Parts: sequence; C-alpha cells; structure tokens
Amino acid sequence: MAEDYIRDRNTDVFASSMGRLERQKQYMTNYFATAMAQVKNDLTLPVYIYQSLQGNMYTNISVEDITYLAPEMLDVTLTAEDMSMIPGEVTQPDDHEAYMVNSE
Repeated sequence: MAEDYIRDRNTDVFASSMGRLERQKQYMTNYFATAMAQVKNDLTLPVYIYQSLQGNMYTNISVEDITYLAPEMLDVTLTAEDMSMIPGEVTQPDDHEAYMVNSE
C-alpha cells in the first residue's frame, strides 16, 4: 500500500506527478520520524538491519560505521521544508509528461 501511495498518479490529469512528489515528501518525513523513534528505543536496530540485508546489498559501509553512525543520526531532523526541488515546469512534449529544469 505504501508503494502504491508514493508511486501512483492519475495519468489523465496533467502534472499529476507533482502531487505524487508531495506524497513522497510526506512519506519520507513520516518514515524518518518513525525510524528515529525505533532507533532511540533500540540502538542495535541499525546493525541488525545491516546484518540481515548483507546478502542483498553491496556497500562500502562497515558494521563499525553503522555502529558509529546510529547514535549520530539521532541528532538529525528531516522535514518537508528540508526538501527542495530544482525550479522547472511540467511539459508534455509528446505523449508523456516531462519535468523541464530551468536552465539558469
């Protein structure tokens, strides 16, 4: 359901992708707040997640890095105001929409 919420849009409505971006910001801020609350309750959670994903990821971040970074990230906040979009406009050059970034 979360994936549908952040990916879906009405392709019959021009610029509906912009509403999708707003839903993605909403999802990200709420996900981040929930994740921070969970990590505050259990500082070993990031290490557990890291270890459980090792067979499905490739990274140069070590378990020692995760151990160091977990408490550090508790001081981080993320709000919708922290996210910005490169100025531009939605256009429809062919049979699809495109977001054209302002050249300046």
